Amino acid sequence: MEPIEPSKLKQIQDAFSSLTGLSLLSQDDQAANLCEPSQDNPICQAIQKTSQGSRHCRFHCGRSIGMALEGREPFFFKCDAGLHVFTIPTTTSERNPKNMAFIGGKAFFSTDEVSQFVKLGKFLELPDDEISRLAGAPRVVSNPFLVSSARFLELVLPFLIQSLHERDVQGRKSARMMTMFNLLAQINDDRPFKEHVPTVLSTLGVLFGLRTASVMLLDPDQKKYRTESVFGQNSDRVADYSADSLSSLVGNLYEKAGPVSSSDTLKILRMGLPPEITSVHFFPITVRSSIITGVLGIFDTPLNEEEINLVSMFCQQVSIFQENKELRTEKRELNKDMSVILEIAKTVGSALESEDLFGIILEKSAGFLEAEQGSLLLLDEERRELTVKAMKGLNKKIVELLRIRPGEGISGRVFSTGQPLLVSDIESDDRVSQEKRPRYKTKSFISVPLRLNGRIFGVINVADKADGSDFSEEDLHILVSIGTYASVAIERSQFYHKNQELKKISITDSLTALLNRRYFQERIAEEIERSRRHHLPLSLIMIDIDNFKKINDTYGHTVGDEVLKVTARCLRNCIRTIDVAARYGGEEFTVILPQTGKEDASVIADRICHEIGNIDFPFGQGEPHLPLTVSLGLATYPDDAGGIESLIRNSDVALYRAKTQGKNRVIVYQNPLTA
Repeated sequence: MEPIEPSKLKQIQDAFSSLTGLSLLSQDDQAANLCEPSQDNPICQAIQKTSQGSRHCRFHCGRSIGMALEGREPFFFKCDAGLHVFTIPTTTSERNPKNMAFIGGKAFFSTDEVSQFVKLGKFLELPDDEISRLAGAPRVVSNPFLVSSARFLELVLPFLIQSLHERDVQGRKSARMMTMFNLLAQINDDRPFKEHVPTVLSTLGVLFGLRTASVMLLDPDQKKYRTESVFGQNSDRVADYSADSLSSLVGNLYEKAGPVSSSDTLKILRMGLPPEITSVHFFPITVRSSIITGVLGIFDTPLNEEEINLVSMFCQQVSIFQENKELRTEKRELNKDMSVILEIAKTVGSALESEDLFGIILEKSAGFLEAEQGSLLLLDEERRELTVKAMKGLNKKIVELLRIRPGEGISGRVFSTGQPLLVSDIESDDRVSQEKRPRYKTKSFISVPLRLNGRIFGVINVADKADGSDFSEEDLHILVSIGTYASVAIERSQFYHKNQELKKISITDSLTALLNRRYFQERIAEEIERSRRHHLPLSLIMIDIDNFKKINDTYGHTVGDEVLKVTARCLRNCIRTIDVAARYGGEEFTVILPQTGKEDASVIADRICHEIGNIDFPFGQGEPHLPLTVSLGLATYPDDAGGIESLIRNSDVALYRAKTQGKNRVIVYQNPLTA
């Protein structure tokens, strides 16, 4: 038996690659190419140009051939470049079998996997510009598509290989298979399947000698299958045929999960077919989300088991391609929506002030939809009224006092129902039926509720498309998508402000508005660690108000509280932006001085002592204006302490020394401590 000609193998490869867009090559059991690859992935080509990469690829592909031949079934693997590959084992013929394999796929499942190739490319010392070029446009497919393509190839290979050896006997089979390959490639474009139906019917009709055939498609309401196109000499008999979606026809297709055939006259009549029909073959030709959306019917044509399998295989591939086509369309629409959302996300992501955020959301929404007017309203929870938060095309001052109750007006009704509203003509639409308002140029508008976690809290409206046309369903879809993101952004902003308030409460002293002792402990730990890591000094000042107990006992706690607040204000005015002031407890305060040595820290401490000493505070009505004074202790890390506890302790030691030496002074910690 002569070996298969490389040109014939190349025809098979090219047909498959044209059909699926995937790479394919044939190799013998020693991993040697039998012909040139078809649509080989340029990433593989680049890797194989290097000696180490070539050895690497031969090892992996050779191993996959061995595994596939040993198991006599497809072998799937992911190479070190992140590419997903399949290997289909086969033999040259039944009488004189020689093992060979088809290796295909070589695609990523997601763009994230490209990083694996980049890593391997750098290891193989590929040029950076070539790595960037190859990583810039990766070949990405879904896992189910790769698997289904491999299974399809596994199914048809025996027919194709056999037909190459037995041309006279299998010539018709080969022609059928190649024609079906080419037909599948033709319909794997972005046009709706409905446009391909006549071509599919006429091609199958010629290939299998069909007397009569039709394709029925499921109505959008999923209640009936109606004939879309017919073929053959008795096509008029089935041109008007339709079947209920709950009929025995569909039930049998679901039950068998494949083709249904019958020549039983009673069954055929129960299907509602004309009495002239003597035999039927029904194949599910398009399936979406487990629902059969299209049925191929072949009438009065005998088909053997092999022909039924071929037609069934063809229909399965049509269904796979159509589902992938719809997914591609959905992906494009999603990408379009996502581009809008990402653009808004970039803009509003850093806008945490609510008033700014409302204006940005409305401005971006109107901009994307080319709307000249718009408004954003939010619910006032206490009043249970919608209030205007942002306005486009009208001065906000004019409507800032406007209040709309839920259920009133268009915005109120959209808020109450929770349903988006697209209106082409406000005067003729029964849902709104209002006279055209003079300040609007057109009669079309969109109103969308803002909701989060099932709770509706506002409405966004746009009107007056710039070109004077009506808003479309696509415009509505975009605004709904924007509304979804806007709801999250608004909630985030509100949460941020609440969180900031709670955070402020949790870390500040309510009387002096300085940081509290708990937060001081966190900050001193952070600053010590930063100083240790970067080998920088850190100073700490402990401050105590002199004679504070006497002030409290003499003038009362109200005056004592005022003294604490005045001291805190003065303290804030004396320190730098990077410094951290806190109320340590009672009449005691502390200041953290990051990146500050003992000399500079002493200057700041002296300034605090001097400024507070200059305060002339009235301790009570009719009482003399007595000055405040404070005592300060200063210690520095790492000169005076090796950690937090020792730094606080030594600052406190210095403070105690300041008290014992007469108060109203700064003492710097020394070892031994001196005045």
